[in-house]
Amino acid sequence: MRKETLLVICFLTLVLGTVAVIWSYALPAFKPLNLGHAKSAVVSVGAARQERALNPGELASLNQWIETHRRGWGPLAKTAPSSGDAVVSVVTDQGASYRLILFTGLSGADWDNTVIVQAGPDAPFRVHDFKSSVFAPLRQIAEQGTYQRSAPP
Repeated sequence: MRKETLLVICFLTLVLGTVAVIWSYALPAFKPLNLGHAKSAVVSVGAARQERALNPGELASLNQWIETHRRGWGPLAKTAPSSGDAVVSVVTDQGASYRLILFTGLSGADWDNTVIVQAGPDAPFRVHDFKSSVFAPLRQIAEQGTYQRSAPP
């Protein structure tokens, strides 16, 4: 085998090996979220984190929203400005739990209409920002309860 051929083979092996390693880490981020059907949910809203259970209509709306928005979630690459304006804690039919952290624009305008999902206690955070019309069902769930809003900074 000639020296040039060996160098080309080594170079291709190095490049393809690097690509394979990168894709093995990146591929799980492209899988759609499979959160499961929500059996019950509690929303914590406002600075005081006042809790209330979701009624059956809100639960149906949440399940429909989750089912239609399984794709497009990416890893959380930067620190969120706060712990969210509302947190929806969900228990599925299988007994698993996950959290939806909603940013409605109160704690950071650039995080408006953003949702962070944590599919379990040790699961990584996944984030997605939405258009106002797509985020509207979640905003309605978050803002339906009465709570005292904190003063702007």
